[in-house]
Amino acid sequence: MTIPAKPFESQSVIDALSGTIDDDTGVDYIPKGTNPSSTPPLATRYWRVFQRVNAMLADVAGQGKAWHTQNGLNIGVSPCVFMLGGVVKTFVGAENQLVADDLTTYVWLDATPAVQTGVALPADQTTFLPVAQVVAVGGAITSITDLRSRIALLVPQNLSAAYANDTLSNLGVVAINAALLLATDNAHDIGAAAKALRSLYLRTSLILKQAGFNYTVTWADPAQAVAVSIIDPGVAATQVILAHGAQTMANKTLTAPTIADLVNMPHDHSAASKGGLLTNTAFGTGKYFSVAIATHFEAGTLAVGVLAAEFVAPFAFTLRNATGRVKTAPTGDTLIVDVRINGTSIFALQSEMVSIVAAAFQATSATTDYAVSTGDVITYEVEQVGSTVAGADLTLVCNGLAASTV
Repeated sequence: MTIPAKPFESQSVIDALSGTIDDDTGVDYIPKGTNPSSTPPLATRYWRVFQRVNAMLADVAGQGKAWHTQNGLNIGVSPCVFMLGGVVKTFVGAENQLVADDLTTYVWLDATPAVQTGVALPADQTTFLPVAQVVAVGGAITSITDLRSRIALLVPQNLSAAYANDTLSNLGVVAINAALLLATDNAHDIGAAAKALRSLYLRTSLILKQAGFNYTVTWADPAQAVAVSIIDPGVAATQVILAHGAQTMANKTLTAPTIADLVNMPHDHSAASKGGLLTNTAFGTGKYFSVAIATHFEAGTLAVGVLAAEFVAPFAFTLRNATGRVKTAPTGDTLIVDVRINGTSIFALQSEMVSIVAAAFQATSATTDYAVSTGDVITYEVEQVGSTVAGADLTLVCNGLAASTV
C-alpha cells in the first residue's frame, strides 16, 4: 500500500495560527504563552479543544462503527443514521454481538435496521450498510477492519443508462435473457383498455390459464407468412379474413345445432318455409308448431272471480304458459289471473300465475307444459286486482305447441 507523504506547513505559518479559530471546524488554536494561571487556564483550553474534536469524530467516524467490547468474541456497533433505498434508517446501537471463532466474519446492518453477521456480505449491495470485517483466532478477536468507507467513497451508478426508471420511459430495445416471473399470480395486466399494446409476437403457443386446466393454442411455423385479420366488430361488415390459402369445407365436420326454447319466437315451425318442422322435441316424438288459443278480452274494471268466458279445446296441445295485458295498470298491488282446465288450475303456486305487477301493463306466467286434450274447457279466474286501482280492460291468451298432424 502506498500512502503519499504530506509535508507540514512552515513554522511561520503554524505560529500565525496562535489564538485563532479554524474556519472549517471551529476548533481553537491555543495562544502562545497560555499557562495554568491564564484565564481560562491552559488545561481548560486543552479540554475544550479535545471536547470539540471528539464530538466531530463521533459524528463522522463513530457512526455505525464496530468496536471490540473486550469481552471474548463479542463486538458492539455504535448508533448511526443512514439512508437505505431512499428511506432514512435510525440504528440505536448494539452490544454483545458474538462472532465465530477461528473465522472471518462480516458485519452489516439490514433494512430493519439490525446487526447481521455472516461469512460474506449479501450479494445485493443496495439492501444493507457494510460495517466491518472481524477476524477471530484462538478465542480472541485479532482484527476489526472498518468497511464503512465502501459507502463513504461510493460513486453512484448512472441509473439513467443502466436501469429502467419507474415509467420505463428511458428504455430503447431491451434484450430479455431470462423468464419473466410475476410475484403474485393472477394480479397484474399488460396494457389497459385506454392504452393497449399495438402488437404481440409469439413464437409457438398461447396458454390461457384456468383453475384446474389450461386452454392452449399452438401453431407450427409456416413456410410463408400467414396473416389473420379480425375486423373491428363495431363496424357493419364483421368478418374474419385468412390471407393465405383458400378455405374449403373439405374434411370439415359440422355438428347439428341445438335449438333452444321457441316460445315467442317470430316463426312457428309449421312448415319448412317457417323455420322447418321440429322432431323429437321435449314433448315427444313428432312434429309441432306454436298455437295461440283461448284469446279473451274482458272489458271494464276487473273484479275477483271466475270470468264468464269458456273455451273448448278443438284439438290436443301442450299449454306452455299464458300472457295477460291490461289497458289500465293495477296500482298498490299485483293483478293475478289463474288459468284452469276443466276447473283445475294448471299452476302449482299462485306465484306462477299471470302476475301483472303494480304500474305494469303486461306479464307472462311461468311455463308449465300442461297437456290439454280435445274437448277440455279452458277458463280464467281473477284472483287479485290491485289494492288502490284495479286493472281494467284485460286481454288473455294461452300459448302452446300442437302436433303438426292437427
